[in-house]
Amino acid sequence: MRLAVAALAAVLLVVPVGGSHAAAPPAPLIGAAFSRWGVAGCDTYGMGILATYNQAGIRRRVRLQLAAMHAAGLSSLRLMIWHSVHDDPFGMVSSQSGRLDEPYRTNLVRYLTDVREAGFDSLTVDFAPQGPNDPIGTPENLYEPSLFEQNWSFIKDVRPLVKTYGPTLTRIDLLSEGAPSDYWPYKGQMMAYVTEMYRRYADAFGTDDVVVSAIAPPDPYADITQPEGGHRLQNLIDALRASGRDLPAAFSVHVSTWWGPSAAHTLYALRQEDATLTANGLSQPLIVGETIYNDPELAGAIAEFRRTSSRPILEVQEWPLERGSSCRDFSVAPPFIADAYIEALIGGPRLKTLTGGLTPAGKVSLVAPYGSPATALVAGAYSVVFEDESPMKGLRLVGPGVRLKTGSRFTGSVTWPLELRRGVYWYGSGRKLRHRLAVL
Repeated sequence: MRLAVAALAAVLLVVPVGGSHAAAPPAPLIGAAFSRWGVAGCDTYGMGILATYNQAGIRRRVRLQLAAMHAAGLSSLRLMIWHSVHDDPFGMVSSQSGRLDEPYRTNLVRYLTDVREAGFDSLTVDFAPQGPNDPIGTPENLYEPSLFEQNWSFIKDVRPLVKTYGPTLTRIDLLSEGAPSDYWPYKGQMMAYVTEMYRRYADAFGTDDVVVSAIAPPDPYADITQPEGGHRLQNLIDALRASGRDLPAAFSVHVSTWWGPSAAHTLYALRQEDATLTANGLSQPLIVGETIYNDPELAGAIAEFRRTSSRPILEVQEWPLERGSSCRDFSVAPPFIADAYIEALIGGPRLKTLTGGLTPAGKVSLVAPYGSPATALVAGAYSVVFEDESPMKGLRLVGPGVRLKTGSRFTGSVTWPLELRRGVYWYGSGRKLRHRLAVL
């Protein structure tokens, strides 16, 4: 959404023993764009993660949000880096020196470290230059071509931080939604920018981890005479080929969020992009880098595309804007859930069971859904399954609306259905409630 890798993991097709049909590709990673730690109504002013991570309480808040989202089944994240010659409280950082300067440099390192330690498998970093740094030229063309060198230097400076501190799988989007459209008046400068930036990146770092995201058709900015959305993906392919370098290992497409596409629109968009890649003799997988927040209808459309196309989808990342919202850019505060996409694309309902136990020696453990430690959860209905093996101590779980315990002489399994509300819960053995669980 436009605002004011280690190497890519290979997709293997495994032929079962005794069979002649290739197995379906692995399910995509499910995730979300996570660049803002809050939203007030529609407003995220002053809530940019990269811009504010050094402020009191922000890192702790974000770490809890990361833990809760991972426990909700999210495994992939996307971080927008809005940058220009000046920073601002909205969340844009300065790239004036050609480097990510302090405090933003340390902020990024800490955020990347926290994402990795929270257990996320993948992170995409989108570069979104603004104002005079922006070759897309929206809302008005302020682009200053001499700032290309600043943008390139900035990318070169940030990438090693992403690779050193981020998850094992990381990708770099050189120009978020930078695929040029036929009808856009600044198509020429966009094409030239993408070609030269991609050439330099490929020469410096290769092409395994790089993308330039494209808005998929139907394009919300296009009029009715351009139902294919201005041929953005084809123009992107042309711009990349003009670099004379190998094409990317995957292509990232955004199914626009704010105008509320239907399942039919989403399926059409993915099939159009699939057809464009096929017409160009390209077999690379797709990444759905942006779609409507937690939407069952769109999740079903993506699942239908996977059933009817041989082109794999590696990741599906939602944008925190709900269908039909009156907000333009953001309507959902983290921590995010993605139940609709998890159920449609991975299969089965989202896990909502916490498991744990009490050892004979009195040691307590509690594991969140999907195997992460139970430090933070999204509010909602859960089941708690405990195994109490201590004949001398009992388990206790207390918090808003919940006071549960086993007897001190009880041993065996117990299952508690409960509704976890926002707040702090404590659990432990006997009178010692030393373990904290935040519900957000």
